[in-house]
Amino acid sequence: MPERHPRNTPEGRFAETIFAAQGELEREHNRHQTLQKMRARIEKGYWVFSAAIAISAVVSMANF
Repeated sequence: MPERHPRNTPEGRFAETIFAAQGELEREHNRHQTLQKMRARIEKGYWVFSAAIAISAVVSMANF
């Protein structure tokens, strides 16, 4: 099956640029949304970061 927009044509390079820009926009939007939700949880008093290694080990041993 031939490619819809071959990369060696101006149209293909344009399409590839648009797809890459759209992906970048989605990643930046997800990052912004994640940081916004983390800030809201911090303001409510929740711990939003990963657990310390020692705490993870204690929890793992408790479930063993």
